[in-house]
Amino acid sequence: MRKRWKERYQRQSIQAVILSALTGVAVFFFLILAIIFTNYMGDILENFIREKKGQQTEFLAESVEQTCKEAIDFFDTVYYKIIKKEKLQEEGFTKLLDFVCEENKNLVGNLVLYDDQGDILYENQQEDVQILSKEKQKEMMQKAKSHVGKTWFEKDGSFQDILLYRFVEINHDGEIQPAVLAGTLKYQRIVQVFQMQEDESYGYSYMKTADGTLIYHPKGLQLQHGVYTEKLGMKPITADGIHEEKLEGKRYLVRQRTVGYTGWKIIGIASLEEDLYEEYPINLLIWCLLGGMGILVICINRYIVQKITGPIQRLSKRAEQFDDKDLDKEIEEEGTYEVRQLAESFNQMRKRIKQLMMKAVQKEQEYWDMQMKLLQSQINPHFLYNTLDSIIWMIESKRYEGAAKMVTALAGFFRISLNKGEDFITVEKELLHVKNYMEIQGIRFEDKFSFDVEIEENVKKYICPKLIVQPLAENAVYHGMESMYGDGEIHISAHEEGEKICIAVSDNGEGMVGEQIKQIMEQKVVSSRRGSGIGVRNVDRRVKHCFGDEYGITIESEIDEGTVVKIWIPKVEDMNEYWKENFSGESAADFSSHRGISVEGTEGDSHRNFRHSSKGV
Repeated sequence: MRKRWKERYQRQSIQAVILSALTGVAVFFFLILAIIFTNYMGDILENFIREKKGQQTEFLAESVEQTCKEAIDFFDTVYYKIIKKEKLQEEGFTKLLDFVCEENKNLVGNLVLYDDQGDILYENQQEDVQILSKEKQKEMMQKAKSHVGKTWFEKDGSFQDILLYRFVEINHDGEIQPAVLAGTLKYQRIVQVFQMQEDESYGYSYMKTADGTLIYHPKGLQLQHGVYTEKLGMKPITADGIHEEKLEGKRYLVRQRTVGYTGWKIIGIASLEEDLYEEYPINLLIWCLLGGMGILVICINRYIVQKITGPIQRLSKRAEQFDDKDLDKEIEEEGTYEVRQLAESFNQMRKRIKQLMMKAVQKEQEYWDMQMKLLQSQINPHFLYNTLDSIIWMIESKRYEGAAKMVTALAGFFRISLNKGEDFITVEKELLHVKNYMEIQGIRFEDKFSFDVEIEENVKKYICPKLIVQPLAENAVYHGMESMYGDGEIHISAHEEGEKICIAVSDNGEGMVGEQIKQIMEQKVVSSRRGSGIGVRNVDRRVKHCFGDEYGITIESEIDEGTVVKIWIPKVEDMNEYWKENFSGESAADFSSHRGISVEGTEGDSHRNFRHSSKGV
């Protein structure tokens, strides 16, 4: 029997084995859980609700009593501190009452003082008490006289706030006369008490007078429009406490509590049916029980799962350790059929990845080598042709000095352009290269524009990609100076700003709008037949490729004000060290090889300060 079960297990898939084991254990423990809930949960829930609803109703009653006491204390203060001590005719009497009413406006809505004839002796300019009828005023006077010192609370249907009043004596022209001090307790204060103290998880509560008139109900708007009718707790109950009521076949718990000072009744309603099983206390109990059962299930199944998934865990661990430095290490094939298949597939994938990585590195290296060389070699042949043509013209015109200067500048221009095949040069040599270019253009175009090249001493030693400034200078000559006649100016400078170096080419040409700048940076503008063809966007790509996306070109331009194109590069003296520190730990040799670029050594470079004008050429 044991051997047969072992053979059957070995033929099963790992998914079937795990599902069978876990399902069997889960069904067993959930049956136990269902029995526990069936036998005990009803009593636990009911007792819990009784306790919570009782506490909630008690808190509400105490809060309402506190609010009523605040209103009574306010009336006592007004009577004993102001009305009893001050004369009615004095100006300070009205000011004191206005001040007290303003300080307690969140508690008492308004305040009115009536004499025994119903005439208003004081009012604080609010709306509700003023509409009381003469009969109501007479009734208030009779009640107030019958219980001197008591503050009465009434729910008058003519307005929302609670009416409160008490008997007082006033000094009217030196004569003591009876009067009634009336006001309204803000209904919003009652609403705030219920909203702050009540938890909807345990039903709802409302408040009514001793004769059944509703003072507050959470569904007051529905009651007002007849959409909802309260049927629970509306029958008169002589004593406070908890009892049960039935409505439409459902059981409800009703808790009554009488409010001191007023005789109002707070009625708390909670359902004892299935809808409360979805609330917080039941959920908490369920999850505690399920958590305990879950821990027990985990302990029981731990041994089973460990035996079944052990080979998978070992395979997963080896897969996590796999990287591009571990391509030659194969994974051992062990475990069930599925695990052995995974290990075999993983080993095949490893071999395929190794082949693809080698091909990708080779293609990437070839691509960037071609790209960089192409970008650096796109010097417009028209420039060379026009320059040689200008030299011939100068020689024929016997302007030998100008021709000699142009030949010298052209030789320097191409010597730096070739640069022994290297891709990086110092900032000093790059600006010397663009100076040679501008001297040639200055001679060719004679007095059409002037230029100067300026470099700070401390940035000469830093390294930049070769031929990144000349295309910008060419654009300034052919595009910026296109509409200029003798008063064009081009300024080229290199200086440091914080941790970056800024190489700027500015002109006072016609400028550009924002849309033109956007098109240039997105490489949507076709280069002019007179331009270099490298383009601003290609220079930007080269800089970002070498140093990262935080560097590159920015353009500032305004119509009729000119254009400033800035190249931002980091302060780098050794490109190998820079790549080693900033590009994912690649070795300098691997990185430079990967990007198809070489670096010029900086030792032995001459350092000269460039600040020239075409007028001195």
